Amino acid sequence: MKEKRIRISFLLTIILCCFLGQLKVLAKTSIYYTNKATYLTKTATKNYNKKKNIITVIPKNQQVFLIKKINNRFYKVKYKTKIGYISTDSLSQLIQNKTNENNIHNNNSYNKSNSSENATGYTVLLTYHLIKISSDNNSPWQFYRLLSDFEKDINLIKSSGINVVNYRYVIEKLKKGEKLNGPHIIIQFDDGYISDYLYAFPILKKNNLPATFFITSYRASNPGDSFASWTQIKEISDYVNSDGKKLFEIGSHGHTHTSLDKNENESYEEWIARLRKEFEVSKKEIETKLGQATEIFALPFGAGFGRAEIRQIALDTGYEVVRGWKKDNDNFIKYKTDFIRFFPVYNNSNIQDAIDMALGKK
Repeated sequence: MKEKRIRISFLLTIILCCFLGQLKVLAKTSIYYTNKATYLTKTATKNYNKKKNIITVIPKNQQVFLIKKINNRFYKVKYKTKIGYISTDSLSQLIQNKTNENNIHNNNSYNKSNSSENATGYTVLLTYHLIKISSDNNSPWQFYRLLSDFEKDINLIKSSGINVVNYRYVIEKLKKGEKLNGPHIIIQFDDGYISDYLYAFPILKKNNLPATFFITSYRASNPGDSFASWTQIKEISDYVNSDGKKLFEIGSHGHTHTSLDKNENESYEEWIARLRKEFEVSKKEIETKLGQATEIFALPFGAGFGRAEIRQIALDTGYEVVRGWKKDNDNFIKYKTDFIRFFPVYNNSNIQDAIDMALGKK
């Protein structure tokens, strides 16, 4: 009898050791961290428009346990006490736990080769708004640039020898998995002011420098004296330099230039419907009026940056970029891009600081 108890005890010990060994393996191979906020859903479907399918939103840098891979589109995971599904193409990135943090899961949407460790410098998003000939308000930190200062900015950038590119250039590099060896500058303009057409456009043409213009479709249809019309925006978009190259790209800044964060007085469903309208209508109007596709979006006021709902609707609508305000990372919603630096331009800004930032000096 005693011998039988010893054998049972021995067998239980072996079983327990095997079980603990399996747990150890699981801990090393099945624990991940979210790189962006994303949905945990009840079913393995992209039915994000129905709130009842959403279990919760998992914030960035949260630990999840991978139960199994459903297919190339979905994982079944456990987050805290909740079990559900994560869409692989809507999830920014899964990074293995601290035993293997440098290895990126093969099925995520990021490309690690494009991180700053492979770049010699940074890509600076040099962001202008209104350009004015003169102003009565000389207080610092105003969202305008004097025309005389803008001309000096462009001359300084050109003489620096830094490569001036647009978003399309960066997106193509990211898609190919190529290194974006810096430094680079993207010259961009928010809000679609008439000064884009009257002042920025001629100076950029003269210097043969590319730029990006984020416009609001409703304003373009109702420009008044302050904003550029569709006819003027199309002239910018259609311009081809002497080498036969289009210099300027047009991005969306929403349909009505409203904050895309959820308002306190609207339901979740109303908010989602409003988001879809802002993303879809502006894209459709740009593509219809200008005859060119657009896949870049700048959030008005930067509101709602990083929200899973906004990212998913942007992906559903065909965008590659959802740019925030003063945000370095996560503007390119499918890729890891820690080589980006945001530089807002005010009336008192020193553009040499942006150049030094691109060179990695700041």
